[in-house]
This record gives sequence, C-alpha cells and structure tokens, in this order.
Amino acid sequence: MENTDWLTSYREIEEAARKGDAGAQFELGELYFQNSGIPPEEASKWFWKATEQGHAGAQYFLGIYFLNAGGGEVSKEAVQWLQRSARQGYPLAQRLLGSCYWSGDGVKKKPREALKWFRKSAAQGDGESLFRLGVGYAEGSGVKKNLKKGDEYFHQAAKGGYPDAQYALGLYY
Repeated sequence: MENTDWLTSYREIEEAARKGDAGAQFELGELYFQNSGIPPEEASKWFWKATEQGHAGAQYFLGIYFLNAGGGEVSKEAVQWLQRSARQGYPLAQRLLGSCYWSGDGVKKKPREALKWFRKSAAQGDGESLFRLGVGYAEGSGVKKNLKKGDEYFHQAAKGGYPDAQYALGLYY
C-alpha cells in the first residue's frame, strides 16, 4: 500500500470516529495503542468513546489498558472491562478472563470458571484456549481428570498452530 493510501484510510477512519462510529473509534484507538509515539491516553480516549456504545473490542482494550496501568497487578476495573467484553463473545477477552480465573489474578481463583471462558474462546478457534483446556483436563483442574480429553484438546491446539501445544505433544510422544 502506498503512503497516500494509508493516509487516506487513516483520515477516513478518523472522520468516521469523530462522527461517532463505534467501529471507527475502536480502530482509531487500536492504531494509537499500537503506536509507541502516541500517548496511551489518546488511545484510551477513543476506546472509551467506543465502549459507551458497547463495542466489545474496545472493552477488551480498556481491560488491557487497566492491566498495563496496574504495573502487573490485575485491578477489579480491568477484570470488569474484560467481563463486559467476554460476555459479548470477544474471544481474546474470554481467554484473558479465563486466565485471570485460572491464576486468581484480580478475581478469586476458580479453575472451573476459567475453563468455562476457555471453552467459549476455543469454540471461536482460539488455539491458546484449546491448549489451556487440555491442561485443565490433563491436570484435573476445574474438571475431572481426563487424559484422553486433554490429549484431544492438545491435538486440536497443535493442529491450529499453537506452539506450546506442539511442544507439549513433542515431549509426550
């Protein structure tokens, strides 16, 4: 893509965002979030605007914003944004929320609840969530231990290209 094409596209996104289009607000926030030369507050401003309209992706990024702002601590505010996004079916939020419940970061540790969110994300093709389901079944964490089912999830994740699953299967066989 030529530089002018990118600039035209950016201007179109910015114009739509300023007119209140939630998808464009999310996109603009994402562009700013990924650009280290732009203060994170500028990205969060656009995510806030999109979340006011219920945009699941923007809710997820606000969760990430609050995770980063917490300096490694998972705040209740971060979890609340992840929950909102996950409930709308956003797979990255579902996986990250599952991880919070798995490790007890920002919420009470609940492996069964973690697996619920991993299942939802895995159903949308998320390889890491498939892998984590495999770990849950292999360890019997949150579910009754079932090595066969764990192995099936590892294979699905590996088949989808998730490297940790490929590595785990390589060690197993």
